[in-house]
Amino acid sequence: MHSWVHFGARLDGRWWHYRQDKHHRWSLDQSQIEQYHLGAVLDPRVRWWEALELRPRSLQLIERGDGYTLASLVCEDLAHIDEVIDVIRLVGPTLLVALLLDGPQLSSRWAARYASVLVDDPGSPVLTVTSYGMVRTGRPADHPPSSVVALWKDSGRGTHEIALDADAQAILLTADESSAIRRAADGRTPERTTADLRLARITQIRAGAAHPKPAPATAQTAEPPPFSPSELTILLSWSDAIAEARLASPSQLDRVLADARPRAQWRADLDLPEPSAALADALAALVRVEGAAA
Repeated sequence: MHSWVHFGARLDGRWWHYRQDKHHRWSLDQSQIEQYHLGAVLDPRVRWWEALELRPRSLQLIERGDGYTLASLVCEDLAHIDEVIDVIRLVGPTLLVALLLDGPQLSSRWAARYASVLVDDPGSPVLTVTSYGMVRTGRPADHPPSSVVALWKDSGRGTHEIALDADAQAILLTADESSAIRRAADGRTPERTTADLRLARITQIRAGAAHPKPAPATAQTAEPPPFSPSELTILLSWSDAIAEARLASPSQLDRVLADARPRAQWRADLDLPEPSAALADALAALVRVEGAAA
């Protein structure tokens, strides 16, 4: 069972994290055990209490600079008229969000009734939200199957049951911001200085079709290497021979360079074919470079 809710706000370039603890234990009686189909694991003759460590009661509030204030309660804390509810009435948050682990959020059920208390006084809109799994499994015996996962209630437009469509994965709620009139009992002139929220739009979010993976690029035929393995061996061998002659036998360097050139006489004497055009150009460039260095 959930025992606290985490929410955060980004202010001055950093995230601030807040934890609203749950203040009251939940208990399951026979009717609830039957409603949530838990009879196979919990004895309906026993009243089952939530194993919850109760922390000192507190209320976390997020206030924007323009006067909008957000508060949150956890599950049955909404149904207990205690010190925290007294603080909520004194503050009058712009929106109160109650996170529940409950069945369908119907206007005829308990969450809507207790939300009405805060909608009437201090006039705060209340949004109750539960999980889709609990909505499908926690259906009361006298109610047909439902997909109502949330309920919005305010003093201006009443109650809105918010259902999750069968082919949707999430819901986006859009609220309109406006200013309401603040009235004082001491005779001061009313002023339009109170923030007000109204549910404006309900959007079903559906996961798009999976993007097809791009087809692998057609392998392009690589250009053949300029030299065959044997030609590359010949070129490297002449490079080694020139380097060795320059270091060990400088007097033989000119002869080695002459033999490295294409159309050298020794090839004809040995009846060897002339190098290919690419290899001939590479040998000629090698001889030029070495000749310039010498």
